[in-house]
Parts: sequence; C-alpha cells; structure tokens
Amino acid sequence: MSENHGPVRTAVEATIGALEGEPVDEATFALARRYADEIDHAAAAEARARRLVQDVRREHGTDSALYERVEALAAAMSSRNAVVVIGRSLQTVLTQMTATRKDRPKSRSGPADAGAAALGNLRLHQGGKA
Repeated sequence: MSENHGPVRTAVEATIGALEGEPVDEATFALARRYADEIDHAAAAEARARRLVQDVRREHGTDSALYERVEALAAAMSSRNAVVVIGRSLQTVLTQMTATRKDRPKSRSGPADAGAAALGNLRLHQGGKA
C-alpha cells in the first residue's frame, strides 16, 4: 500500500484503522479505499482534461467538432461530479462499516453520559422511568 494517498484516502485509512474490522470486512474496506482513490484522482483527471481543451482550442479553434467533443468530455470529468456521484457510494459504504457518527454505537464513557446514566439509575431506584 502506497503512503502517498490523497486526502480522502488518508481519511478512509484512518477510519478503517479505528474500526474493529474482521477478515470478512476486507471487501468492504477495499471498496471504500477504491472510492476514496477515485475521488482523490478526479481533480488531477479534470486538470488534464482542461489542459487538453486548451491545446485543442489553440490548435483547432473553438469552431471545430473536435473542440466541442473534448469540451464535453472535460465537463463530464468534473471533480465535483466525482465527489457527488462517488461520494454517495462512499457514504453508503461508510454507513455499512458503522463509520459515520450517526451509525456508531453511543459511547457511555464521557462525563455527560455518566451523569445521564446516574440519573437513570436514580430514577429506576425511585420507581420512575429511566
């Protein structure tokens, strides 16, 4: 595994490292890594496509059919599009991994949670509802 990851892959690696995964989870982890790589590489692909548009414009002008096709291709390679489309899929995989805040089990170790647990216990002992 290369250590030169983009920001999304780096975040996914940190998330996977924090999870207590089992061997059965490896396919899901691999899919999350793949989606992260696609998002990270989208900006570079978009930049290459934009440079190609400039080259075609310079060599063939903006009235050529080639320019129109290359311009359409560059527009389709928008990094924003990659984030929107692939980001949804990555979010789904992260949810399946219980790696999003709303999907994680609630921790009961913090001071506020300890206070709430103590209040619940007091209510139970007094015959009230927890």
